[in-house]
Amino acid sequence: MTNNRAWIVFGFCGLMIVGITLWMRQQSTASPLTPTAAALSLLDSSSVVTPTSASTPTPAATATPSLISVYVSGAVQSPGVYALPQAARVNDAVQAAGGFTISADPVRINLAAHLADAQQIYVPELHESSPPPVASASAPNASAASDTSASGRVNINTASASELEQLPNIGPTTAKRIVDYRDDHGPFMSIEDLRSVRGIGPATYADLEPYISVGD
Repeated sequence: MTNNRAWIVFGFCGLMIVGITLWMRQQSTASPLTPTAAALSLLDSSSVVTPTSASTPTPAATATPSLISVYVSGAVQSPGVYALPQAARVNDAVQAAGGFTISADPVRINLAAHLADAQQIYVPELHESSPPPVASASAPNASAASDTSASGRVNINTASASELEQLPNIGPTTAKRIVDYRDDHGPFMSIEDLRSVRGIGPATYADLEPYISVGD
């Protein structure tokens, strides 16, 4: 009886060993786990960082400086109207007109003075006996002629032909016509009477109006 029980226990243990061995073989041959669609759906596409190209900085716009117009006349190489920056000086205007002529008297003007829009710069010659012209930013005409009124305007009733030539767009011929008209008809009663002189049209008169007077 005792021997039978031993064989039963021994047989049961053998079956257990065989069962365990078969189970372990089955587990070792199982296919590896693969990600399921549900697992893949958990990935957040927004978490993927896409590299972007570096933006090119836009160059800052360069401001265009404001310009003024000045009339340069007298003993310069190329008299005329020139556009210059607001910060320009009298010397800049003279250089824009080609510089001084050989007969110029540059010590009689202030080359360091600031310019103003619609200003005239008159460069005298060495032989001129009129008072030294002064380049002033406050006066529309830079020449300090003897027949300039206290307001800085040229008195067309008393100015000589050479002094009238200092006005914008007035050359020797027109200056002589103004003097001749004044001698024939008497003094101008108003600056508008200047339009009666041959050669002074609406455009020329508009340029002259800020700089002329018939006396204080």
